[in-house]
Amino acid sequence: GSVGIAEYVQKMYPKKKPVTIYYGYSKKIFNPAKFSKAKLLGIRKKYGIEKDTVLGVYVGNISGEGRGVVGKYYRLDILIDAAKIISEKNKNVKFLIAGKGDYVEKMLEKIQQYNLQHVVKFIGYLPYEKVAEVMAISDFCLLPMNQDGSAKLQEYIGMLKPIVATEDDDFHGKHNKLISRGN
Repeated sequence: GSVGIAEYVQKMYPKKKPVTIYYGYSKKIFNPAKFSKAKLLGIRKKYGIEKDTVLGVYVGNISGEGRGVVGKYYRLDILIDAAKIISEKNKNVKFLIAGKGDYVEKMLEKIQQYNLQHVVKFIGYLPYEKVAEVMAISDFCLLPMNQDGSAKLQEYIGMLKPIVATEDDDFHGKHNKLISRGN
């Protein structure tokens, strides 16, 4: 995260003191009070999500398999594997994924390979102003990462959404471990 980068910059430029600017979000955009029940139902309908569907949402960079700089952190491959397991146990849980990145083609292939077209819906890139409405219709938000430090974490929290994250010793070592493996 930001602290690690600051330490790295300090080593490279020992005479300069780096300033850490932490992630944040727009409270004006990521404000759950903006979304009435009627508006939420309308947004769900727009994306083809039934009213009683339990919806998990991921919005962000679409990368996976630990490839490249971003792929080391965001793990959409893990999310698709989890969707397969969950769909076998609960037919009422669906996933909505928005974003762009180097893993889109492989992700769509994996969704097709697992026959998850009815479970995982990919809606592509969203402008920043539309991200909050997709988060607003979710029942929980997804953070498939290998490391802490993401603006989307603050946005999810700003929207007052439960967050399901991949287990990572560094992340959970610094924060509360809410759900352990197998639970």
